[in-house]
Amino acid sequence: MEIEENGSFGGTDQLIFTSYASTDATFSMVAGDPDDLVITLPGGDEVLVRNGLGSSAVDRIEQFVLNGDATTLSAGDLRALLLAQQQTAGDDVFNGRDIAEATWNRLVPGSDDLLVEFVNGDSVLVIGGASNSFNDRIETFTFDDGSLTHTDVFALI
Repeated sequence: MEIEENGSFGGTDQLIFTSYASTDATFSMVAGDPDDLVITLPGGDEVLVRNGLGSSAVDRIEQFVLNGDATTLSAGDLRALLLAQQQTAGDDVFNGRDIAEATWNRLVPGSDDLLVEFVNGDSVLVIGGASNSFNDRIETFTFDDGSLTHTDVFALI
């Protein structure tokens, strides 16, 4: 395994697995910290990449290279893979703090991605959270002081 640190903002940092193929690796998030990435390899070896899925270009590794089958995955590819692994057939639920402490916005006007920002500075990006698709949307956003339905959230954005 090699790590290529570009050392500058905007460069391409790489984590290179010289002897593994993409089929050898499994990817998962750390419970309670969705920015951290765990890569599990044959034999039970694990690599923890702190902020590997974070939005900060300063901390993030831009490319994960598996030379065994010449596969290169971006951080975006891994986020999409992990999101697909979490997709469920039933209702999806978002749990949060107090409803009054949350500000709701589309990440980009017209986007289905929902940014929930809290008064303490925390934020959550819900990919597809503003989608009208019954397969992609979150049906209930649950807080300590109540719940919002998908329709309630649409009224706020």
